[in-house]
Amino acid sequence: MKDQSLAKLTEMNPYAFEGLMVELLNRMGYKGPNDQSIVTQKSNDNGIDGVIYQDALGLQKVYLQVKRYAPNTSW
Repeated sequence: MKDQSLAKLTEMNPYAFEGLMVELLNRMGYKGPNDQSIVTQKSNDNGIDGVIYQDALGLQKVYLQVKRYAPNTSW
C-alpha cells in the first residue's frame, strides 16, 4: 500500500499534487474559520503554491511551498 501510494504521488501532475497538499493540510485542521484556502496560479506566483487564510478577514495567512522529491532521495 505504501509503495502504491508513493508511486501515485510521484506520477501525479505537479499542480494536482499542490492541490492535494493544500487539501491535506485543510483536513488536518490547518484552515481558517470559513475553511478558506487557495492553490495559487500555475505561474508568476513567486514560489507560493497555496495560501491558508486563518481568520475571517484574511489578515493572518499561511503561505505554502510544496516540494515533491524523488523516492530515492536520501535525507
